[in-house]
Amino acid sequence: MSFFGKLQERHVFRVGAGYMVSAWLLMQIADVVMPTFDTPQWVLQALIVFLVLGFPVSLLLAWAYELTPQGLKRERDVEPDSSESSVERSDAQVQTGAESRARLEDSIAVLPFANLSPNAEDKFFASGLHDEILNQLTNISAFNVIARTSVLQYENSLKSVGQIAQELNVEHIVEGSVRFAQNRVRVTAQLIDAETESHLWSETYQRPFDDIFAIESDISLSVAKALKATLSLAEQMEIKRAPTTSPAAYGLYLQARFIITTGAGAASQAHDLLDRALRIDPRFSRACGLKAMLYSTLYVNTEQSSSADATDQKELENTVRSWADRAFDLEPKNAEARSAIRTLSILTWRWTDFQSALEPGDESRLLTFGLWFYSWIGQKEYAVELGERVVDLDPNDPAAHMSLGVVYAYAGRRQASINSFRRMNELSPEVVLGHHWMIFNEIALGNQENALREMSLVKNLLADDDRKIVFLPDLAYAHARLGLHDEARNIVEEMAAIGSKLDLGAGSWATAYLALGDEKKALEQLEIVAEKARRNEPDAGFLNVMSLRMNHMDDPSLAKPEFEEVFKKIVGE
Repeated sequence: MSFFGKLQERHVFRVGAGYMVSAWLLMQIADVVMPTFDTPQWVLQALIVFLVLGFPVSLLLAWAYELTPQGLKRERDVEPDSSESSVERSDAQVQTGAESRARLEDSIAVLPFANLSPNAEDKFFASGLHDEILNQLTNISAFNVIARTSVLQYENSLKSVGQIAQELNVEHIVEGSVRFAQNRVRVTAQLIDAETESHLWSETYQRPFDDIFAIESDISLSVAKALKATLSLAEQMEIKRAPTTSPAAYGLYLQARFIITTGAGAASQAHDLLDRALRIDPRFSRACGLKAMLYSTLYVNTEQSSSADATDQKELENTVRSWADRAFDLEPKNAEARSAIRTLSILTWRWTDFQSALEPGDESRLLTFGLWFYSWIGQKEYAVELGERVVDLDPNDPAAHMSLGVVYAYAGRRQASINSFRRMNELSPEVVLGHHWMIFNEIALGNQENALREMSLVKNLLADDDRKIVFLPDLAYAHARLGLHDEARNIVEEMAAIGSKLDLGAGSWATAYLALGDEKKALEQLEIVAEKARRNEPDAGFLNVMSLRMNHMDDPSLAKPEFEEVFKKIVGE
């Protein structure tokens, strides 16, 4: 950060301005009051000298100290993501648990295009155009583009461009409108400098609708040219390639992706949406890739679904690879298909294959398994760095805050993790996972009352007919850590009833036995997982066992030598 930026961050300018205003008011009062009491002239002169000398002192104090809820503290002693953060720090900083940062360099936010079509049902044209321009700009390595989920809230917003840019932390804004009628389209677009709110480029297109993808490409290339970005030949070709021939299919794909990334629906809903999209456009590569990605998560219990039966694992791997290959045939660097192969590599313990499925730029947009993987292999701070980057690019995406919250917890930064999950819960209060991890953090910090409050929220959110198995082992374990042993046993009994019909995985049972206080049986289950890892065989309780391996509730029992020894064996090749 620049010296000027540091002065702003530590409120030196604000303190200086406040001091001068206060000093001026004091001198005005003294000038009026002192003659009334026949005060000698030297008293006023001394006051002026005192106030002048006090000005640089106030600036030095503002630089060296910070006001916290616990009083004045030296700036270097205040932990950025702790509860001792400046009382003047903004809500956004508190929500993310991160320090204030300068605007993202070479950053762009593409706002939703206004729909001016006479038929309200034609809104999907504007939505499809907006999404494609955003994706095209994202594929330009010179730009940092704010993700779709974070800009959607500004549709029909009355906020100024400057306000929106400040909230999204960006340098440039792209906005526009779309009017579709009688198979013709009128598109306006403009690129705006966020600081000056001046137009750097603008254009109006009036063409037949068949030219819609050409319009999108021209807008993206014009933005790049206006910002003097150098594009590779591959980037230019990618911009000119249409993702699908059907905006309707694209809309279905976006709905499915939202369900997958936020946990706002079941996997079956996402599959149904993607199947409908592929019936419209069988060559829609992104829908094929997303199918592959969705199938790849069926190896383990997740928030969307329970794992496939163990006897179907080989068939499941063939299904994942089949959909991924179909996507790669249509689009050699399909992002969703690469994500599916990465997930497959992680869950089948082929961890060295993970890197081969990465392309430049992928790491800065990794979510869930892909991001947590770096913590699992010991690169905790790098995982935090990547997670913060994901949030920078998508500050209003609950999945981004959830992913960052987990790696903060893995790194032992509990308050920062709580702040991330608090933000996630504000964005998606109905998603269980955010409140679930709040329980773990509060237990780790010894805040029993807070943990019980979050526990109550989770119980209300977990409907009786939709209690996903991935939550139950950790819920039993959390109840036990809070001393609620009867409740823990009840949940384990519920698991046993489900386990009579479904393979819950050794990782789930290891967690359950810890909840019952049976460390011997927990160790036996962990040895089973270690053997599965050696054979590249997935375990349905993968996420539960990885949480144990990272000691997600700071349980002293897991620091015992026998547990540390078995955790060393639960790794990929």
